[in-house]
Amino acid sequence: LIRSLHYYLHSAGKLCNMCFLYFLLRIKYSTVTLFPANKIATDNFGGSKLANLVMLGAVVYATGAIDIAGLDETFAHVFEGGKAKFIPNNKKAFELGYEYAKNL
Repeated sequence: LIRSLHYYLHSAGKLCNMCFLYFLLRIKYSTVTLFPANKIATDNFGGSKLANLVMLGAVVYATGAIDIAGLDETFAHVFEGGKAKFIPNNKKAFELGYEYAKNL
């Protein structure tokens, strides 16, 4: 999974998304389900720029890799200083992906 996650985060394109999603869903559900990360991002933010955070939210839910209780602190650390203005949309994108995966 870590190797797949690394590949996903450092690559672009639908093929990469589909390969990663396959691994993600096989781990959690032992089946393949479409995950519309681009659509979720576009519907909520007007474009697919935050699809990676939507997908990351789904990964975190499906793997249980981290406790999301410290999510605010994590975003504050990643988006320090002038980048703090990006926290609300990035956090919302993450949460949308998490909730979508939770409701599969």
